[in-house]
Amino acid sequence: RLLTMKLEKALKDLTGQLFGCLKVVDLGSVRGKQGQRMWNCVCTCGENRLVMQQSLTTGNTRTCGNRLRHPPNATVLGDGCVLMDVSTPSHPGMFTQIDPEDLPKVVGIRQRWLYHDSAPGETWGKYVVASDRKTRLHRLIAGASGSLQTDHLNGNTLDNRKANLKTVTAAQNAKNQKRRRTNTSGHTGVYATKGGFIAEIQAGGVKHHLGLFETAYEASIAYRAAAKVLNFSNRHGL
Repeated sequence: RLLTMKLEKALKDLTGQLFGCLKVVDLGSVRGKQGQRMWNCVCTCGENRLVMQQSLTTGNTRTCGNRLRHPPNATVLGDGCVLMDVSTPSHPGMFTQIDPEDLPKVVGIRQRWLYHDSAPGETWGKYVVASDRKTRLHRLIAGASGSLQTDHLNGNTLDNRKANLKTVTAAQNAKNQKRRRTNTSGHTGVYATKGGFIAEIQAGGVKHHLGLFETAYEASIAYRAAAKVLNFSNRHGL
């Protein structure tokens, strides 16, 4: 009886608060084995669960417990973001970020998600792909299909939260693209030729010749100026 009174005194109103994937709905009518009050919670995957206050506030319980919808390799952070392990033997310690509500969709394909780093000679760089080597995580979450592409707005291809993803055309995506790995001059849109360095920029399927320059740096300045006029992003080509 004394323990129950102490627990009642320590009771806080958690209604509406988010603890990992669990959002508190209201105070439950059921008590724990030692008289603890239980909170009715709804998980981001749609499951309902009764959870003790201490389990919520200490972080011991952060999901509904469904291991299919909340796999062991995924960790819910304090801000509600999910950190998912996508490590491979050649690339250990790699994690991707996704939104909690996308976790059921991500684990629903029943494949292992892996970090992929393209070979030095390949055009594209780092991204997360399913073990079938066909399904890319950012396209699945953004719902991109056909020729449409998915742009990572901050340039971090391991940040697959919806706020960082935008479905775009190939031309739009090119305006926010990093410098390609096949680039040899060290500057996007610049390549060496006899007598100096040529700067060119492509927009809307049209290639624009910007001139011949003595140095790669001078050619790069011309390219950056043209990119600004054509409304390319500030991080394009970096």
